[in-house]
Amino acid sequence: MSFELIFFSIFIPFCLFIFYSFAKSSGWSKLSEKYKNKEEFKGVIIKNITANFKSNNYSNVILNIGFNDQFMHLSINPFFKLFTPNLLIPIHDVFFLKQKVI
Repeated sequence: MSFELIFFSIFIPFCLFIFYSFAKSSGWSKLSEKYKNKEEFKGVIIKNITANFKSNNYSNVILNIGFNDQFMHLSINPFFKLFTPNLLIPIHDVFFLKQKVI
């Protein structure tokens, strides 16, 4: 067996496991049960920012956030998108928590 074949047979499942673990541990999959969106978002989108989904769990994922009068759009950049569908959350379901960072 060649080194490349062995490397890719280990690397690809490992990457899939990492992406799947992120989707589960970050809470993204739980949010997607209620807010999954497959349609194009119409509004202003801010790209390439980082976010914290659970307290004390900094995921440092490259995130895109969009807003319009009715919804907040969340998506992850395509390279990291596996297992993380776009989310469309009604504005009335959104709240912001300001915490002091130590």
